[in-house]
Amino acid sequence: MQHRRQPLPAYSGATTLRHDDDKHAKHLHARTRKLWFAAAVVGIVVLVMGARALLLPSLVEVEVTHSTTTDPARPQYVHPLDDRSATRRAVEASAAALRRELSRAYGQAQKRVRARKNRAAPPPPPAEEPRPARAVAAAAARGAVDGLAAGGEVIDGTTRRRAMDVLVARVDATRDEAARQAAIDAGGAARDAYRANDFCDAVPAPKTPHTLRVASLNLWQPAADTWPRRRAALARLLRDADVDVVALQEARGEPRWVDELREACAAEGLEFPHSRYVPGTGGGAGGAAPPGWAEEGVGVLSKFPLPRDDDALAPMPPAARSSDRNPRTALGVLAETPFGNLRVVAAHLSYDRRQQCDSVSTILRPWLDALWGREEALGQVLVGDLNTYPDYEWPLDALTLEPEILRLVGGPCAADAPLVLEGPPFVDAWARTRPLDSGATFPNPETMNLDAARPDRVLARGLGLRPRAAAVLGCDLVDGAKGHAPSDHRLLVVDLEVLAA
Repeated sequence: MQHRRQPLPAYSGATTLRHDDDKHAKHLHARTRKLWFAAAVVGIVVLVMGARALLLPSLVEVEVTHSTTTDPARPQYVHPLDDRSATRRAVEASAAALRRELSRAYGQAQKRVRARKNRAAPPPPPAEEPRPARAVAAAAARGAVDGLAAGGEVIDGTTRRRAMDVLVARVDATRDEAARQAAIDAGGAARDAYRANDFCDAVPAPKTPHTLRVASLNLWQPAADTWPRRRAALARLLRDADVDVVALQEARGEPRWVDELREACAAEGLEFPHSRYVPGTGGGAGGAAPPGWAEEGVGVLSKFPLPRDDDALAPMPPAARSSDRNPRTALGVLAETPFGNLRVVAAHLSYDRRQQCDSVSTILRPWLDALWGREEALGQVLVGDLNTYPDYEWPLDALTLEPEILRLVGGPCAADAPLVLEGPPFVDAWARTRPLDSGATFPNPETMNLDAARPDRVLARGLGLRPRAAAVLGCDLVDGAKGHAPSDHRLLVVDLEVLAA
C-alpha cells in the first residue's frame, strides 16, 4: 500500500511531540534552567552587597577587630567610628597629634608676626627639628592601637585617609610658609623680592571658550584720600584682566565707591552694566567703628544681568564675645551668564577668629545650602576677603570639607559646623589650580611688616564648574598715591570653566 505524506501544519509555537522525544526542546529547556540559575546567583550577590552596604556604610571604612564575646576565630565587623573601633582610636590619635603640631607651628608664626610688627629680632626656631607630618600621624596611630587583642587588624578607610591628608597638608603648608618667612628674615634674594613687592603674576591670557572670569578686590576704604588715583589704577587692572564679575569689599557707601569704580572702568573701556552694593560695617550701625572709618559694605560689578528679585542677603552680626563690633553682610546675586545662571556671593568675614567660626558654620554655610537647594544654577561661587591667614585656616573647613571629614579633622570650629550639609563642599580655586604657589594677596605694599597671606579667596562648587587658572595682580605702585599700590590687597582673578556649556 502506498502511503501519502501528510502536509506539515503551519507553525504555531506548539508541538504535538513529547519533550522527552524532542532533542531541540530538551536543549532549550536545559539552557533556560542554566540562565535562571545564573540570574538567581547574580540577584543573590546584588542583594547581599546591598545589605552589607546598608549595614556597613563603607566596606573600605570597616575594621576587623577581635571581640571577646564571640568566637575568637571569627572576626567582627565594626564601623570605624564605633567606640570599639581601633580605627577610631587611630584616627583620633593621629588627628590630635597633627593638631598639636599645627598649634606649635601657629604659635611660632604668631611670634614672628609680632616681632615684625615691632621691628624686633625674629623668634628662634624650635629647639628640636619637627618630624614629617605623616610620621607624626603614623606614630600616634600605632600608639593608639597598641594592646589590642591578637587578631585585631586596622584597615585604613577612605574617610580616615582623606581627613589625615587634610591635616598633613595643613601642617606641611604652615612649615613651608615658616621656611619662606625665615628666608626673608635671613636676607638675600628672598628679602629683596619681599621688599620689591614681587608677588604678582602677568596679566592673564584671553579667556578660552566656555570660561567665566571672576575676581575679588578689597578697595582699602581707610585710604580714602588716595582713592581717585587708586580707582583709576584698579580700573586699568580690571580692564587688562577682562574680568566678567568682580566682588568688592571695603567699598565706601558715601560716596558710593562701587558706582565710582564702575564709571572709572567704563572710561577705560570695560563696561559693567550691572552692579550692587549693600552696607555692612561702620556708620554706627553696629557699634563703634575704628577711627577714620566710614560706612563700608560689599558690592558686585557684572557684565551679566543681575535680576534684583534673585538677590539674597546673609547678615552676620557680631557675636557678644567678639572683638569685632562691626556687622557684616554677605550679598548673593544671580548672574545670568551666556552659559546659565551662576550664584555669585560677595563676602567680607570678620577679623575675629571666633566670629569667623560662628559666621561660617552657623550663618554662611546653612544659607548657601538653602540657596543651593531651591534654585537651578551652574553652581555657586563665594568670592571675597575671608580674613584667613596661614596660622588659622579652621573657619573655612565648614565650607570646603564634607561633614564626616570635618569631624575627623576637628579644630576649634568643628563643634559649631552643621552635621548635615545640603550641597557639596566648595573648592578653593587657587589651591586647586596652583597648590605650590603662595598666592599671597595681602598686605600690599609689604612695608606693613606683616607676613604675606592669602585672605582673599574664590571658592566654587557645582558639577558645571571647574577652576582652570588663577592669578594675582596689582603690585605696581600708583603715581601720586603716596607710594601706595592700588589697594592694600592684590586683585585675585580666577577662570572657571563651564562644563555644562
